Amino acid sequence: MMDKYFLNRSDAVLVIVDVQERLAAVMSQREKVVRNCLHLVEGADLLGLPFILTEQYPKGLGPTVPELSEKIKRYEPVEKITFD
Repeated sequence: MMDKYFLNRSDAVLVIVDVQERLAAVMSQREKVVRNCLHLVEGADLLGLPFILTEQYPKGLGPTVPELSEKIKRYEPVEKITFD
């Protein structure tokens, strides 16, 4: 009965959404957000979990912050041009 409350590695994915240069520049706690994202990426790597990284209109908002993109082994962001 308790199994339905636990995550299963085969059903889990980490999603990091739009941690980009221009957006991060106006975050009140930029360093904390980036540091926490780095911890999540490290944890996902340790557990063998896949992850998805998105970038909202990278031509205008820039790429993912370098602290994060440099630590991601498979840096293949999903580019978005609509915001919903």
